[in-house]
Amino acid sequence: MTRAVIEAPRRAFVRPARRWIALDDAARREGRPEPAFEPATLARRDAPRIAVGIDASASVDEALLALFAAQVAGIGRRTGAEVHVLVFDETVRSQVRLQGGNWEREIAGVAFAREGGTSFVDVIAAAARLAPAAIVILTDLDGPFGPPSGRIPVIWAAPDDRARPAPPFGRVLSLAR
Repeated sequence: MTRAVIEAPRRAFVRPARRWIALDDAARREGRPEPAFEPATLARRDAPRIAVGIDASASVDEALLALFAAQVAGIGRRTGAEVHVLVFDETVRSQVRLQGGNWEREIAGVAFAREGGTSFVDVIAAAARLAPAAIVILTDLDGPFGPPSGRIPVIWAAPDDRARPAPPFGRVLSLAR
């Protein structure tokens, strides 16, 4: 997740770095040669986007749903990313963009439709349309996976280490640790 949201510093070659300005001023006052140019670093203007799918199918109980909600709040706090929550079972039932002021209160306000089986096809497609830095699916891994999301990294977060079929793409993480 961290690898997906870290942005390399961007250089602005049209503007000098403050350090270079100070070194250049000192060199002129002391009659030394001008130092090599150092470009400024551009400030980050937009936060990375993370799409988080929450499995709200009938196979996910209330305790597991509370664990998933806590994980969403943790993702938002740790990464500082723009978090889009997609609640799904066989299809995406609701989609909410969290603002990030109070993560726990915001995730508590998300409506979780509690019905149906599980399919990851629609949620992966809907998440990919958001063009996120990463897709996180909080699930019990009980359902058809469908095609991969292209080049977007997918993280499957499962509640335990039980033996189940591995997804054909992405990385599986256990929430039991």
